[in-house]
Amino acid sequence: MNSTEGTEEKNEQGDVKTTVETTDYRTSAGETEPTPVKVGVVHLTSHDSPEAGSKGGDILTGAADAIVKTVESAKEAISGNRKDNEIKK
Repeated sequence: MNSTEGTEEKNEQGDVKTTVETTDYRTSAGETEPTPVKVGVVHLTSHDSPEAGSKGGDILTGAADAIVKTVESAKEAISGNRKDNEIKK
């Protein structure tokens, strides 16, 4: 298993930036043995992300509501029981 080292810091907006130094093993075309390459991976966790309990979760809630309304509308259109915007013959 590879060992990794990381650092955390907060930026001006309150976001947490985690930098992890690790090793990536790359194999070029035609090579059989991977070559270890030191790399840095940066994770930026926004202070307004859904995990932080802010408005980010509202996006998924809004999307779920839109799906429910679309399915209900489709059911009404198929069954002929339209509640709004009825087509008059």
